[in-house]
Amino acid sequence: IEVPEVSYDEDRKEGEKWRDSEERSEKFKDLLIKRDKAIQELREDKKHHEQTIADLRISKQDEDLSKKSWKTW
Repeated sequence: IEVPEVSYDEDRKEGEKWRDSEERSEKFKDLLIKRDKAIQELREDKKHHEQTIADLRISKQDEDLSKKSWKTW
């Protein structure tokens, strides 16, 4: 099955921002594969960002503990 390529035009008015191409089409299977790859990449990015946030929180907690220990001297 082939479906028309869809494009997004931010400058168009609401409700008409998505347009089907009249000239270009892609196989539906290929579109699903592209979508799944994009979703997987976003999941990996999210996992990386969550780990970075967790590392920063731990670092901040360590820094706060160090400050408290210096204050007691």
